[in-house]
Amino acid sequence: MTIKFICTCGKHLKARDEMASRRSICPRCGSPVGIPSLKPTHAGTVAAPLSPLERVRLARDRAPLPAAVPLPLPEIPPPVAPRRIDPRLVHLLSTRGERRSNLTGRHLEKHWSQCLLYPLRAWRLCLGLAVLLTLFSSGFAVFVPRLAAEPSNDPLAMAAVRLSGILLLVLVVGLPCSFLECVLTSAVAGEVYYILWSGNPLNVVLRSGIKWLGCFLAGPIVFAAAAWLYWLRCGDPSLLDWLIITELGVVTIAYWVFALLTFTDRGRLNGLNPVAVVDLTHRLGWRALAVVVAASLLLLAHAWVLILGVATIYTPGLMGWLMLIGGWLSGIFWSTFFCRLLGVWCHRSRVVEEAP
Repeated sequence: MTIKFICTCGKHLKARDEMASRRSICPRCGSPVGIPSLKPTHAGTVAAPLSPLERVRLARDRAPLPAAVPLPLPEIPPPVAPRRIDPRLVHLLSTRGERRSNLTGRHLEKHWSQCLLYPLRAWRLCLGLAVLLTLFSSGFAVFVPRLAAEPSNDPLAMAAVRLSGILLLVLVVGLPCSFLECVLTSAVAGEVYYILWSGNPLNVVLRSGIKWLGCFLAGPIVFAAAAWLYWLRCGDPSLLDWLIITELGVVTIAYWVFALLTFTDRGRLNGLNPVAVVDLTHRLGWRALAVVVAASLLLLAHAWVLILGVATIYTPGLMGWLMLIGGWLSGIFWSTFFCRLLGVWCHRSRVVEEAP
């Protein structure tokens, strides 16, 4: 008779009668298994502990277990490095204002009235620039004509006088141009807390002067020359003549501003062509055109006040100095506001245009 039984692994086994109540090894799993007894009332015996020889044979014949596959470790994202402050950036806020902005957060302006806060945040820069321009313009108006009226026989002294006059003129024209260009560049780039500044004032003034001169020669010079020739040939200007000259001046400044915007937006010299200027004007819409016209009228009014201040500075009293400091401070404030507003509009229109 053959004894049939099943291992715990499910393998059907057979054994001879003389192997009843003994222990055997399952050929499938290699585990010890007890062979049932021939007596139906006697349960199969429990497998006794293996002898040392049987353990060695079992370890040799048993198939090696598959190597455990290591579980992939979760990817830990690299730590985010804090934002490095570019040395070309100048902070606009005070320490307390900076802490407040870190708590509440500040975003790019969404309404034109919010751009009025921009020159207020940069009041130190605006005030310092107004004081410097007042000193330079008053020095140019007082010392240069006096030295030119008393020519010296020494050629070195005359060269020094001319060089000082040119230097003062460059500073009077280049400083506000460089500051406004930094404000405009920061707005077009979408910067909130800083204005872009190279750190080298002479480099910034020279580069800004060349940029503004190139934008002026790219088209506004035609209208400026027309206004100048009309003023020379009209004789004693009447009210109509002044209106025509003012209109030509507004067109000159408006074209100049749009040329600067186009050059700043594209960053290339081909942005100075009239087609690109018209394309940017169409992209910004009628509101930008209205703002530029208002800025041109306001700039002409401030230029008139500064001219009166220079002419009044020779008279005794503080009226000329007050007109100079007030004209420069108000002009820088409103110019900063308009540059920020137009730059933000240019940035938003470019984002909308590049969106899929």
